[in-house]
Amino acid sequence: MADLITLQDAKDYIPVAHTDDDTRISAIITGVSSQIRLKTGIQFESSTSNEYIPGGEETLQVSRFPVTQLSEVAVVNESRNVLLNPNFAGDADNWTVGANWAYANGKVTRTADATATTLSQSLENIATAGRSYVLRVTVTGQTAGTLTPSIGDTGGTAISASGATDTRIEATGGTDSIILTPDATFDGAVVLVMLIEITDSIRDPETYQVDLTAGTITTLRPDWDDFWYSEDPSASAPPIWPEAPNGYRVAYTGGETSIPDDIAFAAKMWTEHIYNFPNQGTVLTTRGDLTARMAGATPPPVQEILERYGDLHV
Repeated sequence: MADLITLQDAKDYIPVAHTDDDTRISAIITGVSSQIRLKTGIQFESSTSNEYIPGGEETLQVSRFPVTQLSEVAVVNESRNVLLNPNFAGDADNWTVGANWAYANGKVTRTADATATTLSQSLENIATAGRSYVLRVTVTGQTAGTLTPSIGDTGGTAISASGATDTRIEATGGTDSIILTPDATFDGAVVLVMLIEITDSIRDPETYQVDLTAGTITTLRPDWDDFWYSEDPSASAPPIWPEAPNGYRVAYTGGETSIPDDIAFAAKMWTEHIYNFPNQGTVLTTRGDLTARMAGATPPPVQEILERYGDLHV
């Protein structure tokens, strides 16, 4: 995912005229962008997505809006993680760790190198044609490069930033392995890999209404006849989306065509705040340190913008 502001945007705002701190400012921008997405629950850039949302709610809320196209809503009938040791609990057992990868402290970290050695796990029949998965990979500390997942012969979406990335993969055959392949400059750490095998069934599109601006999906209830919304629903009425204990899959296209001005302004303020934080010499030595510092201390003006943005759009 792209940063919410450019290096020059941040330097103009701080302001900084020299280039000595460009690397550090760029790391701050990437961390700030990740935290803003995390705190708002919104992915701002327009993209086609498959999202999995729990049931038991009045509405399904997607993370990219406004929505420009809703392709389908499906009930997930079954979901199970098929990988062994998905969170590297205590070791990297069950994983084949290539050169330039190293396990420590619950994660497998790669040192950037021109050799594209992989992190992989083999499982019987995992690549059998027709099997359907959602692959979730969580990466921390990534400052450069991409990491591309694949199952057998089928590749997924390249990961270009820290955070959790979900990819829908339909197996087509090949070697029975899940493989994470870095490019030469990828320098992140993998902390979680979950491969969820799913079966689902498509819902009739006539049974739901979509608020394209807010990115919410509300289904018709049989006892409401032609009404999909009630000002005063019965307190004892069941949730509108109750029948999928494993959640729902929503395929859609959505997101802003450009970064909203208030979000860009929040990113600039937060970047300036971190840059001018006391004891700069001991701060931001790694991306992990940066994320930890920001997760615990959102500047009040930034928090106000993020909350207001959420109130306006969710």
